[in-house]
Amino acid sequence: MLFENGTITDICVKVTGGAALTEDLAQEIAIELLSDGKRKKVDELNESGMLLAYIHGMARNQWNSKTSPFYRKYKMYNNLKKEGYETDFK
Repeated sequence: MLFENGTITDICVKVTGGAALTEDLAQEIAIELLSDGKRKKVDELNESGMLLAYIHGMARNQWNSKTSPFYRKYKMYNNLKKEGYETDFK
């Protein structure tokens, strides 16, 4: 529901400033929230009204951390590409 109505994307736009990888970040956040290990936590956060704040924190951490899975999966590759390096991974 949050992904379909654009809430996760809206939060990610605020975090990234509308950068090119915003939609990728939103999709990664949605996948993480839907993972089996997070289901109970997501339900508890939703009931307490803290889910949107949690999503914002996830997006901020994934976007800004150079050790986050999002950085390793997307930003590192794009940074190497921009600097003219040939990459074997996609």
